[in-house]
Amino acid sequence: MTDQKIKANRRIMLLLAVTFIVPVVLAKFALEGDWFNRAATNKGTLMQPALDFSLLYPERDKKWYISFITDKPCDSQCELALYSLNQVWVALGKEQDRVNTAVIVSDNEQAEVVKQSEFAHHLTISQVDKATMEQVFQKEPINGLFIVDALGNIILRYPLNEEKQQAVLKSRDILADMRKLLKLSRIG
Repeated sequence: MTDQKIKANRRIMLLLAVTFIVPVVLAKFALEGDWFNRAATNKGTLMQPALDFSLLYPERDKKWYISFITDKPCDSQCELALYSLNQVWVALGKEQDRVNTAVIVSDNEQAEVVKQSEFAHHLTISQVDKATMEQVFQKEPINGLFIVDALGNIILRYPLNEEKQQAVLKSRDILADMRKLLKLSRIG
């Protein structure tokens, strides 16, 4: 081989190496250096690690749950949470049979207020003592709306709202997440 062909072959090999190696090296630096925002499509706060719902509601079915859990007296936030639960459950339409709604409270008085709610007709109401709630949630805030997967893990959290308009917007977020989870899930 002539000297020129050897040089041409080396250039081609170097060009091929650069073409394939440079993107890999750049991708490695991008991942390690957090050069971009990681994609997250869920609208609720992801519970990491997931919490065990079966301690709060042991008689649950192997279905998905949208749950309102509180250890505080039922007030306007409670009423809006019950409203949101109802709205999301109704909006699920044909997927309603895959999802149950549950309200977990810490005393009889709260349970009675929830039973008197206009949205109580399809809610499952359960009473759990505060110590069990604190054991499950540990350092996490207890009060909120939650999505529970069919395996009994609390996976997404949504804060309570003070105003009806905010509750409606959060209901849309819960519905979007719930539809996406049901679409991707083969269980429950």
